[in-house]
Amino acid sequence: MQNVRFTTSENEEDPEYYFYARRIKFVPKKKIVTGLVNMYIADVPTPLGLPFGYFPLTEEETSGFIIPSFGQSNNRGYSLQNGGYYFAISDYVDLLALGDYYTNGSYGLRLESSYALRYKFRGNLSFRYENLLSSERGFPDFSQSSVYNLRWSHSQDTKSSPSSRFSASVNLGSSTYYQESINQINSSSFLNNTLSSSVSYSKTFQGEPQVNVSVAATHTQNSNTGAINMTLPTVQGSVSRIYPLAPKLGAKKRLYREY
Repeated sequence: MQNVRFTTSENEEDPEYYFYARRIKFVPKKKIVTGLVNMYIADVPTPLGLPFGYFPLTEEETSGFIIPSFGQSNNRGYSLQNGGYYFAISDYVDLLALGDYYTNGSYGLRLESSYALRYKFRGNLSFRYENLLSSERGFPDFSQSSVYNLRWSHSQDTKSSPSSRFSASVNLGSSTYYQESINQINSSSFLNNTLSSSVSYSKTFQGEPQVNVSVAATHTQNSNTGAINMTLPTVQGSVSRIYPLAPKLGAKKRLYREY
């Protein structure tokens, strides 16, 4: 195909903006491969564009490479960030493996996984690690440090088990992770001074009387002071009100029975 326009404008006949491709190869339900593409605004060409493009059209998730972004740091040199591979393992779980590399030897790794089972539960798990070198080896201002961060979020669908519930929100790791991390995705969290976690489970035993049991553990971490407070699993239980001397028949509940 030739002279093709891509746009998300509601006006398909005369869009306010679009990407213009001179030539494309279109394979229905499989892929679109384009040559030079640049953006037009009000039919005026702009310098924004790509030398080529590949757009998969499959309806299912597909594994593939993640193109890294290029950057530069004053004391770490040039860098490639957030490049890696996406694994579409199944309809229930996936895995994203990303890495960063800097010309002075610094590097970072990130693993993220999302999982879900309809009407049961859903959640995501991520682990981030960075080995940071400042300056160059042999220089007097050279230093090395490593930081890491672990996050886990899990929620249970209320339809799966009305009598029990499990939830988790975990965020722990190096106290200075957000302050020392040089990955661009953490820039917005630079002022985050507190890491907190909570894991809880509750269960209701139906019957007469009804019994409720809950177990919870918490964690808080201050990045300024480095103080960590953890609460070991606490157990709480409750029993609905009972009437040991109530008659088996009748609505009156007294401490004595009349004859």
